[in-house]
Amino acid sequence: MYNELNQLQQLCYDTYFGKVSKYSAGEAEDVIRKAFLDELPALPKRKAEMERYLKNNAKQLFALFEENITPIANRLTLEAFSDLVKVDTIDLGDAPVYRVKNKKLFPVSQIATGVGATHRRRMHDSKLETDSFTLTAFIYEEAFEFLTGKISWTDLCNRVAESFAHKIATLVTSTIFAAYDNSGNPFHVQTNAEGLETALEDLLQRVEGATGVKCQILGTKGALAKVPNSGGAYLQEDARDRRDFGYVKIFDSNECRELPQYYDEDNKKFEIPTDTLLVVPAVGEPLAYCCLEGDIRVLDNDNIYNRKDRQIEFEMERQLHVGVAISSKFGMVKITA
Repeated sequence: MYNELNQLQQLCYDTYFGKVSKYSAGEAEDVIRKAFLDELPALPKRKAEMERYLKNNAKQLFALFEENITPIANRLTLEAFSDLVKVDTIDLGDAPVYRVKNKKLFPVSQIATGVGATHRRRMHDSKLETDSFTLTAFIYEEAFEFLTGKISWTDLCNRVAESFAHKIATLVTSTIFAAYDNSGNPFHVQTNAEGLETALEDLLQRVEGATGVKCQILGTKGALAKVPNSGGAYLQEDARDRRDFGYVKIFDSNECRELPQYYDEDNKKFEIPTDTLLVVPAVGEPLAYCCLEGDIRVLDNDNIYNRKDRQIEFEMERQLHVGVAISSKFGMVKITA
């Protein structure tokens, strides 16, 4: 994914992740900024003139942002999932199709078609198809601050690349939860906090017995915090885990793993359930397939400058494909008050 970067892309990538060897961190920032400025006319001396400057030079500037932020966003998306989700990148216009090896365990595909909306589609010949949709983000001011040396390349990327990577991770996680069918499902359990220990132990045995595979417990930090301590000789270790991570890392010899969370400020609620745990095989098929289509794109549209406060703003978007293979041997625990 990263072995075809040009010289500037590689420097931007290495600078963000702290792997620059040829320059110091400060020198690398200066080289990146100079490379951007070498492609553009001289910057205006007054910030008030930046709006017209961006309008006149948007195509060159936006192309530089697209080319150099995309590899960083790709890497951050990969790191958000580890081995739980298969993440790929493809050229714009391509359509990814994944082949699921175990048809018995994964009979149905769940496709994300937009934020908060999903629909199901039967697999054919073990193929899991994906539908695409678009994520967008807005940034303003940072472009001017970066070009004039007031903020670093890392600061700029934190606003853009991390925003995309975090939202993608959250969206994939929410799709996994939405994909679960608890109607008549023998691997769906509801319990209160007092009964969670017994319910988890029983569900782990059932899923492991059905799949023949060691399982892991997945959930947001809020959900994992409800998993009880093992007690006995492990009590001190569990206490250390709760101090360091907010939840125990091991329950009944099964690993607990944190899923990304997102807080919706507008609706004042968490996007991923904080009262639900998943019990899934620790090895085998990925929980989901995520494919990033093309580069991050900066939209060249005059309307994006029409903020009432006259701040400089431009919109960035990313094309995303998500598919979730639904396992018939997939446990879920709903924790009631």
